[in-house]
Amino acid sequence: MIMSHDANLDFYVINIGSDKGLKKGQKLTVFRNGKNIGGIEVTRVNPTVSIAVSALSKVSSPFKLGDKVR
Repeated sequence: MIMSHDANLDFYVINIGSDKGLKKGQKLTVFRNGKNIGGIEVTRVNPTVSIAVSALSKVSSPFKLGDKVR
């Protein structure tokens, strides 16, 4: 799940980390209300949380707090 978004640096904090097998460079799909709304790429991994950036190349990303990732 997307826990926060840094609008200045345009990255997301997600609640999945290395303890769940996540790795740097891994791509995840973002869902809202069960619908695929885009993707993110993991850039930094910690045991319980990770940092990711939008795979979209536009300035304003559509992802919101609470969107699901897998």
